[in-house]
Amino acid sequence: MAKPIAPTPVFEGDDLDKLVKYMKRPLTKKEKEINERLKNHRDVPMIGFD
Repeated sequence: MAKPIAPTPVFEGDDLDKLVKYMKRPLTKKEKEINERLKNHRDVPMIGFD
């Protein structure tokens, strides 16, 4: 039998401020390159799996 999943912790105080600051920061050059690669990738459908 599977173990129950614990609830996700709630962000409060300094941890919440750090998270919001991190999410609002500009993307780094490497993150921009990764986003560009993901945007330009080509999906290839699996053959025979409909």
